[in-house]
Amino acid sequence: MSLFGEAKQLFAESASTNDFISLDANIRIKEKLKEHILHKPFQILLLTGAPGVGKTYVAENLTEELGSSKAYFQKFPFATTVGFLSAVHSHFLPHVSLPEPCHRESLLASFKEHLAGSYIPAIIVDEIQLYKDEELEIIRMLSDTRLFRFIFIIHKLERQNLLAQSYFVSRTWGSLELEGLTPLESKLFITQKLTQNGLKESLPWLKNRQYSLLYKLSEGNLRVLCKLCYTMFEICEHYESHAPSLLANDTVPLRFIEMAALDLGVLHE
Repeated sequence: MSLFGEAKQLFAESASTNDFISLDANIRIKEKLKEHILHKPFQILLLTGAPGVGKTYVAENLTEELGSSKAYFQKFPFATTVGFLSAVHSHFLPHVSLPEPCHRESLLASFKEHLAGSYIPAIIVDEIQLYKDEELEIIRMLSDTRLFRFIFIIHKLERQNLLAQSYFVSRTWGSLELEGLTPLESKLFITQKLTQNGLKESLPWLKNRQYSLLYKLSEGNLRVLCKLCYTMFEICEHYESHAPSLLANDTVPLRFIEMAALDLGVLHE
């Protein structure tokens, strides 16, 4: 695989969140979340921000850093109540067998028996705005046991809709907001992503003009920036094989970035 191909894969959506990039905004939010989980008596906390700024990215890394005894990350809406409660049970009580028969009441009884009086772990729920009323009711029920605390990850524009529900109004401790990348953070994200994965030799491909254009087109949105970088390097990989003279200056042509933006629909002709 060419260096362009290797670089492309680093920005794929399936890339590991273990490859966490330490940006100021990420560090600030992660440390605040950690402080709340370890030391604050909250019942429900909101993590907000525009779609694509990296809320899931930060939360997944934080969950891995804290360890299984402190936090559980629920990435997608659950299919069944018993499936969700069983997953939470197996995560926080790995040495306790699932109750037989396994149903909602028996799982709640097991939580009360084995978790009561211990550290109160946090369940981080991603994309809470996607959950249906019956799923929110299960979360409300778990919250009422006072055996778990919840962090809801929610798009900033959906925050008021969630808080309009009286249950969440009275139990929400507060909210933290993850903002978009600054121009410097955008550049640092790309350079650290490349250098931490053994592709330091690729840094000369991108100059300040390329970084500025990538930031302008992504508007500081981490998800869009990753898609732009992936598509940009994919275009470079193609021309490296079919028209290498276009890369003779050892710099990514600005038009390749514009082509990537056109392909993604963030730039229009």
